[in-house]
Amino acid sequence: MSGNRLIMIKALLKLCLLGMIPLIFLVISDGYGPLRAISDKVNEEIFSNVYLGTFRQLEQKLDGVSDEDLRLRFEELAEKFGMEIRLRELNELTSSESKIRRLNQGEVVSVAGDGNVLAYKLGRHDLVVTMAIDETPTQDVYRSASGSLFLVKMELENLRGSDLERKVADLAELYGFRIELVSVDEFHTRSPDIKLNTFSDAGWSWYRDEDDNEVFVVPTGELQYVVLYPLQAALYLTFLIVTVIAIFFLALAIGVSLWLWPLWRDHKKLTRSALAFGAGQLDTRVEIKSGSFAADIGRSFNQMADNVQQLISANQQLTNAVAHDLRTPLARLRFANEILDSGDCTPEEATRYRSTINNSIDALDYLINQTLLHSRYTRSTDIKQFKHTEFARTVLAEVEQFDFEYGDLEFQTKIDESLLTNTQFVDDKALVRALSNLLNNAARHAKSFVKVSYFMAQDRYCLRVEDDGHGIDEKDVDRIMQPYAQLGNDQRDHNNGLGLGLAIVYQITKWHKGKVTVEKSDLGRARFSICWSPISLHG
Repeated sequence: MSGNRLIMIKALLKLCLLGMIPLIFLVISDGYGPLRAISDKVNEEIFSNVYLGTFRQLEQKLDGVSDEDLRLRFEELAEKFGMEIRLRELNELTSSESKIRRLNQGEVVSVAGDGNVLAYKLGRHDLVVTMAIDETPTQDVYRSASGSLFLVKMELENLRGSDLERKVADLAELYGFRIELVSVDEFHTRSPDIKLNTFSDAGWSWYRDEDDNEVFVVPTGELQYVVLYPLQAALYLTFLIVTVIAIFFLALAIGVSLWLWPLWRDHKKLTRSALAFGAGQLDTRVEIKSGSFAADIGRSFNQMADNVQQLISANQQLTNAVAHDLRTPLARLRFANEILDSGDCTPEEATRYRSTINNSIDALDYLINQTLLHSRYTRSTDIKQFKHTEFARTVLAEVEQFDFEYGDLEFQTKIDESLLTNTQFVDDKALVRALSNLLNNAARHAKSFVKVSYFMAQDRYCLRVEDDGHGIDEKDVDRIMQPYAQLGNDQRDHNNGLGLGLAIVYQITKWHKGKVTVEKSDLGRARFSICWSPISLHG
């Protein structure tokens, strides 16, 4: 699997984790999770609104009772409730300053961690009424509502007409939810499908509406019902769902932002570096962490920048060297032409100056041809120049030609038998040029012996030329591969070459995706080796 794909998979997994961890935390966390906190808060809001009127009415019933009779009267009322209610001291109930403050402000507060116990502080006394609430299904409706409805019935007892209507309005304001007075006929006409659930000893009934909320019905003595609609739980359930969804998408947005931030940061780095590089700051490089999704882009940019900087530097060196090498033959041409035009020379001198002109023209032609040749191989590999050929035979022919030209030197050739009987897919013209340049270099510096080898090493083709000359210092190895670089020819004498021979060898080796190495030869001087892997027809 490629590095890019691994980085992408890691980034996507990180995004999924960033999105799922908050959701998992919301759903399964217990005790201190945000979902639990929201649920407790919603429960407290529901029960506080439902039972606030009950607590207030209970407070009214105890308002005129003396401190000595308070607890006795409270116990009488508590017997009418289907749930446990107690009278407790404020300081023993809770140590939370925020809850004590809310109790002192007349609010209903949940004082148990599970939200099932409500507390309300009596105004005239430093006492708190607590009510144990059970979040129960239908069978516990009686136990949950009987106390509150008992107090309502007490308020409505023996009231008729306008007095009853005013009391119902007062109770609605006291309880904080809708309470209405309707006739029995109107009630059943409006809700013909409702089946009332009646408790024989309670004197009230109840049913569930279409939203599954409990509605309580208290009959009066004038064929009328007092109908109580406690605050709808569906509203709070909707709030809870919306809150959870909002928190989830907020967490997801934060997760996506955290995932996108490194990409945005690396994008800005790449943009700044590209603009700076384009403005001529060729030493600009981008620094991106290896684990980043943009790491490969950063490495590619840096590699491109290195190549461009090297290319521009090489072109500058090439331009300077070409300008320097052009100056000498042009000066000779100008001088010889001026002498010939002046007519102030003997016939022998005129012949010598014409020879100087011809030699200078030859030098310029050689310089131009070598420069164009070097330029050709600095381009990308042209696979159309490659073909299957018996290159080993070509090596033998080239060495034989040099052996003929340099009769004072001994040339030895060693070629693997397998290469003599098979073809290789190469640019034979380019490799012959490289071999010729290496042989020229060896012939110029050898004392008496040059050895050429062509062999396979670790599935790579290797062409090697070595001689018995004086050798090359290790510190000069990289330099001699640069265009127009020469050792011991600071005066740029063209008789010693232009310094492009080894540079062309280097470029031809790169043309074949290979490598040039320079080592000390067993014969005493340098051993040049160019090795390359077999190239397919598709490059």
